[in-house]
Amino acid sequence: MKRNIKLLSIDLDGTLLTSAGTVDEESLKLLWKCKEYGMTIVFNTARPIKIIPKEIYRIFSDDYWIFSNGTTCMKGCEMIFHINMHKPSADKLIRIVHHEYPSFFFSMESQGDIYTSRSRSHMCQKYFANSIHLEELVAKPTNKILIISEERNFPIQKIRSSVGPDTRELITDSGKYIQFMPRGVSKLSAIEHILELLNIHIGEVLAFGDDSNDLELIKASGIGVAMGNANMQVKRYADYVTTSNDDKGVMLFLEHLLSEKELLIY
Repeated sequence: MKRNIKLLSIDLDGTLLTSAGTVDEESLKLLWKCKEYGMTIVFNTARPIKIIPKEIYRIFSDDYWIFSNGTTCMKGCEMIFHINMHKPSADKLIRIVHHEYPSFFFSMESQGDIYTSRSRSHMCQKYFANSIHLEELVAKPTNKILIISEERNFPIQKIRSSVGPDTRELITDSGKYIQFMPRGVSKLSAIEHILELLNIHIGEVLAFGDDSNDLELIKASGIGVAMGNANMQVKRYADYVTTSNDDKGVMLFLEHLLSEKELLIY
C-alpha cells in the first residue's frame, strides 16, 4: 500500500495536534520515516504561519506548508504561491463586521500575521491578533477573514448577501469559526498546485483531516482518512476513520501503512 502513496497531506488542529495543541515526538519521528520512504509531506492548515507550533516547523521547515486554508504555500524560504482576497470585497466585509456587529470578535490574516480592529486585549491575546486602527486594517492585503461566533449566533444569512461572488465562505468547529477567503481557494486547490509541480496524481495522495475545510480533499484523495473526532460529514466521505487526535490517530494509521498491514476502520 505505501508504494502507492507519494504525498501525505496532514491537517494540524483536530488532526495531528492534540486538543492541547501539542504533538508527541513519536508521531514526528514517524512522519520523518515517511519522508525516508520517499513520500512528500505537506502540512495543510487553516493557521497562518504566525501561529504554527515552532517545534514542528523547526523540524519540517524544508517541507511544503499550506497556510490559511490554501491561500499561501511555502517550502523552506520559498513562497510557492500567495493569494489575496479581492480588495474591495475584503474591505467591504471588514467594515460591515466592524461597524454592524461590534459584539463579535474578528480578525484578518495578512502576509502570515493576524490583525484586528477590535481593542479587547484578552481576545487579541487569545487569538494572537495585533490590534490596529480600522483604516490601517483595510489598507493591508487580506488572505482570510475570521469571525469568532462563540455563542453560535452570528447572523450569517444576513451577511451572505453582502459577500461578493469572488469570496468563499467556510464554517468550521461546529459554527464557532466563520471564515472568508478568495473564491476557488481551498486546501484541495493548494494540494493540486503542488501535485502539478511534482507530477503526482491525486490518487497518490493520503489526506488526514477532521473538519469541513478538509472535506473536499478527503473526498478527492486516493486515501482520505478522517479522525475519530471528525465531524460526521467528513467521516461519511472518508475511506478510513482512525482514532482521535488525542489518541494518536495519524500515527496509528501511518504505522499500519508503513508495515503494509491491513488498514483499520474504527
